[in-house]
Amino acid sequence: MGLFSKKLELSTSDFTKINSILPAELQKSSYQVEDFKSERMHVRLETLIETLDKQLSSAIKNIAAYKKKSSDITESKMLLFNTDIREAELLGFVDHGEIVKFTTASSGNRYENGVIGAAIEGSLDKIWRESGSQYDGIQRAKATLLKKAKALYPKCTAVYNFELDMQAMGSTGDVFVYVRGMACEKENKAMSLIKTQTENQAKTLEENKDSLKAKLLMLQKSRSDIPKSVKQLEEFLYNN
Repeated sequence: MGLFSKKLELSTSDFTKINSILPAELQKSSYQVEDFKSERMHVRLETLIETLDKQLSSAIKNIAAYKKKSSDITESKMLLFNTDIREAELLGFVDHGEIVKFTTASSGNRYENGVIGAAIEGSLDKIWRESGSQYDGIQRAKATLLKKAKALYPKCTAVYNFELDMQAMGSTGDVFVYVRGMACEKENKAMSLIKTQTENQAKTLEENKDSLKAKLLMLQKSRSDIPKSVKQLEEFLYNN
């Protein structure tokens, strides 16, 4: 009587041997011959590989997104001063200019830097409070300046001698915003803390990605070990 004759079932020792070549996700406590008909086990394996491949792709995208987000958060903790450089290492000059569309047309007058500096740092008067587009435009220009400072000078933790100028471009409501300052390195506890936290989280994400990648490679290698038919199963169990 052949091994897979009618009513014949696999033994416990067969189950153990089958599990030795299967990934943990496909292992069972017992098997039927039907599990290996028409490449059924391989279909399950390919479904598992496809799922894991999608998880790996998602993990890679998440890492890229997190690095971008953490970089923005770290840069937002950089210090910005209107004063001269104090207790800091000078790195270099940095500036940025952009056109901002305000809600109403400007008179074309050039604002005094001191007034704008005070407005940016929180002492907003009624006009600035009521014009969200003006405030958003200034904040965006300031954030871009900090990002540029960090890109040009990786050790930068602060910008001193910060200055801002605005110049109306006709009566269209477009205003050219120009910000500048000196990039410096000085103690910045908030930035150091955020950097440590984001680096630890990034490490965790990388470890998860590496784990998924290793698991995927293991599954892909197991393709050649798993029987595709009942005949191959019989050869594996009794000819090895």
